[in-house]
Amino acid sequence: MTAERSRQHELVFRSLPFYANGTLNPQETGQLEAHLAGCLSCQAELVRWRDLAAAARSGPEWSPSPADWAAMESRIDRADGRARDTPIGFRETIRSWFAIAPAPMRWAFAAQAALVVVLAGALLFRPGGARIYETLSTPEKVAPSDRARLHVVFAEDATEREIRAALQDLKAVIVYGPSPTGVYTVELPFAASAREQLDQAIARAKANVKIRFAAPPG
Repeated sequence: MTAERSRQHELVFRSLPFYANGTLNPQETGQLEAHLAGCLSCQAELVRWRDLAAAARSGPEWSPSPADWAAMESRIDRADGRARDTPIGFRETIRSWFAIAPAPMRWAFAAQAALVVVLAGALLFRPGGARIYETLSTPEKVAPSDRARLHVVFAEDATEREIRAALQDLKAVIVYGPSPTGVYTVELPFAASAREQLDQAIARAKANVKIRFAAPPG
């Protein structure tokens, strides 16, 4: 195998996770499929990625009740308070989040964690060169604000377009999230003291089938 073909093989091999979840652009997809047609090792690797995605989607379906979310949010607040008082390591932080989640949600966390670990390396080698990504799951850097905010959890099957539509309906912007439990913090276009407007926004959010939970922080 020539050096150029070896380099192309390596790029395709590292792009297979993105091909499996349909996030490559048309040009990248065409180049990858041309390589796949004659590469048995990449074909076998693609089967593995598709099996992994199917296993993650086949987990038990569970929708938390408002009481479940209220209890879990209370535990999250207490855990965050302890974290501010007593610094703990990354492993202890993950263990504490896992411990406070209801049993059905723990399975979902475990499956997602496995995917994150496997995909983390691939992200560093996506075609086009190494990049540094800053995402909404980086540590919270939210400046104090007098605007009203909500904690929001979107449906597991909500697409990016549906999430944007939900935010536009609320005239809200994401200022933090997702947290380890999938909670986003969104800011609304009115003061936190405008209780009537806040109640209306909560009612609109709860009426949206793509929003599983919405409540003011705390």
